[in-house]
Amino acid sequence: MEQPRLAPALDERREVVLTPDEALESVLLLGGVVHDDEAEDVEIVGSRLVGLRLTAARLERLRLMDVVLEDCEVSGAEIEGADLVRVRFERCRMTGVSLAATRLRDVTFVDCKLAGAGLRMADLGHCDLLDCDLTGADLTAARVVGCRLLGCTLDRCQLSKATFTDCALHGSTFEGSLAADALRGSTIGSDQVVPLARPVLAALGFEVDDGPPA
Repeated sequence: MEQPRLAPALDERREVVLTPDEALESVLLLGGVVHDDEAEDVEIVGSRLVGLRLTAARLERLRLMDVVLEDCEVSGAEIEGADLVRVRFERCRMTGVSLAATRLRDVTFVDCKLAGAGLRMADLGHCDLLDCDLTGADLTAARVVGCRLLGCTLDRCQLSKATFTDCALHGSTFEGSLAADALRGSTIGSDQVVPLARPVLAALGFEVDDGPPA
């Protein structure tokens, strides 16, 4: 997995207001918001963003390449149809964020809050989700290839029509997730066999009953 490639020296900027068609490269952005809560076709390359506030913002066709985001507030934001390449999210609050139909390549999420996140039809390739909370996330028809979801909470997730290929799920939980059979072909730890069996058996239509019918 490739990490973001940042220049040795970044141009520091504070409290920038992102506007439609904004293009930033090689900047250290401290704080900042989106103009009128909406900005389309924003492109950010080779930059570090710290404390950016995107709560409920609308950022259609966002493009991030070689970007690190730290302690950013992205809850409720609509970031649909985005293209993210070599991006790292650290300690970001992303509850209810919509990343539908987004392409993610070599993207890392570390200790992020993604409860209720919308990832319908998202395309994740060689991504890491480490110690993240994805409770109730919607991954309907998502394509997840060569990814690691380690130590994550994916309880009550919607996995209908999703496909997981060559993924590692060690330390993650899926209690109450729907269509958990989408996880077939993934690698898990021995301690996950019984907990994961419940949602998988439910997805396959099995009922667990300690006694036969009378």
